[in-house]
Amino acid sequence: MGDAVFCVVGAIVGAGFASGREIMQFFSRWGTFSWPLAALAGALMGFLIYRLLRKEGEKGAGIGFRCLAALVYLAVGGGMTAAAGELWALTVSLHCARAAGSLITLALCACLAAASLKGMAWLGKALLPCMALAFLLCLRVPGQEERGGSVSLPDGAIASALAASYCGMNALLSAPVLAEMGKKMSAYEKKRAALLSGLTAGGLLLLANAALLPHAQRLKDQALPTVALLRDYGKLGYYLSAAVLYLAVMTTLTAVLRGLNGLLSPFAPHFSPWVSALLTEAVSLAGFQDIVEKAYPALGFFSLFFLWKNGTKAVDLTFLGERKQNS
Repeated sequence: MGDAVFCVVGAIVGAGFASGREIMQFFSRWGTFSWPLAALAGALMGFLIYRLLRKEGEKGAGIGFRCLAALVYLAVGGGMTAAAGELWALTVSLHCARAAGSLITLALCACLAAASLKGMAWLGKALLPCMALAFLLCLRVPGQEERGGSVSLPDGAIASALAASYCGMNALLSAPVLAEMGKKMSAYEKKRAALLSGLTAGGLLLLANAALLPHAQRLKDQALPTVALLRDYGKLGYYLSAAVLYLAVMTTLTAVLRGLNGLLSPFAPHFSPWVSALLTEAVSLAGFQDIVEKAYPALGFFSLFFLWKNGTKAVDLTFLGERKQNS
């Protein structure tokens, strides 16, 4: 069950979270109202994870749900691949570092996606303490006071809807991992895993918000707000931020490729890993920041709607469900 929490949280805490871009877009931009938003997001995440763990029957999800899952996996996978290329370009002195970084990272994650979940669990165990350390260091960077004042009712409704969409998309990202883990869990273990996952995700959200909120105005247009803050620590902070981002990229990209492999395996059982990687690389050309800011919110709303409606049927999106039906 411990591995399940590390796998699930590692799957949803990608480069968008670790870089601070998602935190700024969905939470910190709303000032002091971001605190209840982050707490509620952690609770909603735990609830959605529990719904996905509760497998009831073998009826598969509809074509609309499968198409949505494919779009989410491609958008997030493209964002992670683009982020990997950017990280290589920033840290490796090679003329073709960006292209090499995205392709090498895709190859590594494709291998992990084809293996057991043990690799993802180890990545998650390395990622979470490193990410917590990075945000704790960001807390020490001097910033402005939090923006006070109340949020208007329309703004509050928009902020709450965006936070809910963020939870919906990230819960859908974790569906392949949850399906595989859920098969080995008792009812009590599922409840406990969902609770621990929600608490961990919520705790990280609150910590990240505490680190970024004092800098919300200054960093609102930064593609990598966490990196910008950790530069105050010189080379150590710079390379720590790069390492955390890269671990986050790998855990999420591995989960995404597992999901894509499952959706494509009925059509190309022997080539689905290669097709998944090529499609993800193509989407990455749109760029990390554009994908996070333009694609994530819309996909998040649809994800939340379908998960709420289909919750326990979502597990049949995964490659395990597909292979079972084809065997």
